[in-house]
Amino acid sequence: MHKYIFVDTNVFEQFQPIGDIDWLQIAACDTATLVVAPIVIFELNEHKDGATRSRLKKKSATVLSELRRMSGQTEPIRIRKNVDLEFRIKEPTIDFGSYQLSNSVSDDRLLAAAIEFALEKGLDRTSVLVATGDFGLELKARAQSLCGELRMPEANRLPLELDDDERELRELKRQLQEIQNASPDLRLEFCDASRMTEVRITAPQDRTSRTGELLAEERSKHPYLQRTTPAPPQGWSFSLESEKDISDYNGKLEKYFKDFEAWLRAAVEFERWHATSEKLEFQIVNSGGAPGHDIHIDIHFPDGFEVLRNEKVPKAPEKPKPPLTPAELFRNAITGRIRIPDFAGLAGFEPKVPIRANSWLSTVKKTNSYDVRYRVDELKHTLSEQLPTLYIHFPSYEEAAGFRLDYQIVAANYPKPFVGYMDVKVVRE
Repeated sequence: MHKYIFVDTNVFEQFQPIGDIDWLQIAACDTATLVVAPIVIFELNEHKDGATRSRLKKKSATVLSELRRMSGQTEPIRIRKNVDLEFRIKEPTIDFGSYQLSNSVSDDRLLAAAIEFALEKGLDRTSVLVATGDFGLELKARAQSLCGELRMPEANRLPLELDDDERELRELKRQLQEIQNASPDLRLEFCDASRMTEVRITAPQDRTSRTGELLAEERSKHPYLQRTTPAPPQGWSFSLESEKDISDYNGKLEKYFKDFEAWLRAAVEFERWHATSEKLEFQIVNSGGAPGHDIHIDIHFPDGFEVLRNEKVPKAPEKPKPPLTPAELFRNAITGRIRIPDFAGLAGFEPKVPIRANSWLSTVKKTNSYDVRYRVDELKHTLSEQLPTLYIHFPSYEEAAGFRLDYQIVAANYPKPFVGYMDVKVVRE
């Protein structure tokens, strides 16, 4: 049985040369004629001139050169035993719509050429086939009554060869991967290894009435002194508490009550400040394949609150101590002992030389918002390091709200910055 096989463009470009393919076995026939339709020549030319991949351009040019050589031979053009090749010159003129085809689709134009050929020869789909490695064209051919599909075996498909551009791209990717594997990979996170943390803000309490109660309690604990014995005759002293001692003590006690009241007010302010403040604890992580050196960590905070380093956080006010009564002063003078310093431990004394920390808080800069910079001398790969604590303070309980901060990390031994963001959720209690 003789069969006519219309060869799709992808067979020329993706499979073995047509002279190396056993067409008789694939098509199950005794003799065969391969037909090259005009649309195939058109697509090969398009790929030769306009393909972006150099491998496809070269393959199309090689196929066209070989087909041009074959077209100059006298017919029949024999490509292997019992297999000939012929060129179909004219474009199909059948009514595309009646066969559910479109003249603007390349696959449909190939099918139309095969259908028109079958009509001219009085053949059916058992004798006129369309050979393709394209599943879409295979389905379309299967739906036709005048031509059939011939699926190309995968064994005849050429292995995927990288063209020069693809080989260069693959090599660049390999080199980039090597660089990345031998580079730091830095990120900033909270100390619980997350990118989101919660801070809790409490409503300030009204301590006005309690302040008065505490001051009254303190006054009852430390009453003013007054003489309870008659004055001794001139030249005699029956009391250890002279008028001057009592007067001095009462003066000191009056000052103490004023200091205590001021301390209560300061303590209330301290409590109110810390009620709308919270600390943020960060750590820098290196998950790369090399240490990071001379690292700058820049964090941008939005406006709406204050950012402080630890030493700028208000400290608890120091509670004043009540004065000693004259009797207590006398008792301490009687029972006191002079301590002789022990110099025995000085023999092995070595002065401590301050050691610079590996990481430190470099700047906290106020603009409309706040910009913070940390510095890290070195961070070995696969390790992390906790950074100095920062504090945030909201102006009031009502104004406390969550926010997002952005960061950028730059290392001296990596060309690009590492950027990211972190979220802070505020819980008002």
